[in-house]
Amino acid sequence: MSETLTRLRYRYWPDHWLGEILSKRWTETAIPVILLALVVIASGQLVPGFYTPIVLADTGEVTIDLVAGRDASANFDMQSLASLLIGDRITVKRSNYHATFLHPRGWSYYDTLRQKLHWNEGVA
Repeated sequence: MSETLTRLRYRYWPDHWLGEILSKRWTETAIPVILLALVVIASGQLVPGFYTPIVLADTGEVTIDLVAGRDASANFDMQSLASLLIGDRITVKRSNYHATFLHPRGWSYYDTLRQKLHWNEGVA
């Protein structure tokens, strides 16, 4: 009886299955993607409203008060960095000013991103 169980175990549940899977090339990409998906799913379960986008009206305003923390900072579009102290307040609202952007004919924001970030390099 135990010999039959042992034979079935090795036939249908080999000990080396995990090593065989991890030795495949595709797992180098698949494992990080699977882990990222698990983190997103767990975050959605643990944080209420995690998947809900924030949409503000033109007159909307978001205020963030820093009540605790250490070495806090705010980054604005990667251009400026401000150190924050406890008690500081950040208010985000629509500006009173507007901007008009002019671009040459044929200019593409995505082409600029592709060039600067080296997207699709090496793709035939």
